[in-house]
Amino acid sequence: MNRRQALAHTTALFGAMAFSPGLLLAAKNIGKESLNGAALDATQVALLDEIADTMLPTTPDSPGAKAVGCGKVMAGIIKDCYVSEDGKLFAELLTEINQKSQTQFKTDFVKLTYANRLKVLTPYDAAKEKTYVKMKELAVFVYFTSQIGMNKALRYLEVPGKYDGSLPLHKGDKAWAWSFFTY
Repeated sequence: MNRRQALAHTTALFGAMAFSPGLLLAAKNIGKESLNGAALDATQVALLDEIADTMLPTTPDSPGAKAVGCGKVMAGIIKDCYVSEDGKLFAELLTEINQKSQTQFKTDFVKLTYANRLKVLTPYDAAKEKTYVKMKELAVFVYFTSQIGMNKALRYLEVPGKYDGSLPLHKGDKAWAWSFFTY
């Protein structure tokens, strides 16, 4: 290698080092505009809370999804983690559920009794409508990864004992919480 080639390689190296932070930042932001799902308003968040609480109601052993604040967390995940098309589908589904409630019971979904809420949601569950299934999965995920879901709805040991691959389960026993979430 002669002096001229060495100087050219050194210049190219310094140029690459000078421009690489800008390129990395530009690459990091590629596609960001597609990751901004529909922002839900306060009434839609309250509706999400009631739908999640219908799916995961309060029992004698544990509080329901509303106690966890599932609606607010779900709305944040929908806005920040889902693509905009999915966010819009969630918003449309919430509007549709509230309209069905108005048609069937002449009142908003959030004002219905638990039994009437089930009557509104059961057709979506039976049809396995794609957006409704995503909403249900999201509600279950948010609930069971919350502190209340981990500590009250599931059995939780922060430091578990020995491994027992044949632990007997009895009817009515709670499932075990995942050990990689800590609160």
